[in-house]
Amino acid sequence: MMIRLFLACVIATPAIASCPVGADLASGIRLVQADGTTDDYRALRPGVVETISTYTDGYVARTLLGQGIYVLEVADVIDGSIDPYTQAVFAFRMAAGDMPLPDSNTQMKFGTTVRDGGGLYPENIVIDWGDRATVTYGKCSYAMIPGTFSHTSDDYDHQEVVHYLPELGISVLHSYFDDEMTEADIYPVADIKTIRN
Repeated sequence: MMIRLFLACVIATPAIASCPVGADLASGIRLVQADGTTDDYRALRPGVVETISTYTDGYVARTLLGQGIYVLEVADVIDGSIDPYTQAVFAFRMAAGDMPLPDSNTQMKFGTTVRDGGGLYPENIVIDWGDRATVTYGKCSYAMIPGTFSHTSDDYDHQEVVHYLPELGISVLHSYFDDEMTEADIYPVADIKTIRN
């Protein structure tokens, strides 16, 4: 009788969703921002992670990240396809799989060549990685290394702060600022979950 009662309780109890881990990149990891925007991360090929961002107004963008960190390509997505007129490709002087992983309190410098609708131009990137900390999304907490990316080109400078999550192998955009803004845009994350196919 006690065994039957125990089994009945187990069957009636809903499954508790576990926090995503690095292996979940194969099926996908979804981050949900406070405004409802979703960012879906998936391992695309060795050394490259694809992020599909879907905004509440229906706008969709795709970003390819070297080692889950460095922007290799960004473009709008229209009806499920890349819009070539919005595509920007960032060529680093190394293969994606050879790009270095962050370490606390270090600086990295990269020279890139950007190809977009405006042509071809060089861009320099300086990355300052800060102290390791902990970040919490919903009920899930992860180790995090903050990184400040300073992008400089002849025509356009901007700065991004990302949170690199070593346990997941991805970086999450925290804020964006350029020389035409008076204050940075912040992108707070409210939740994280595994995408089940």
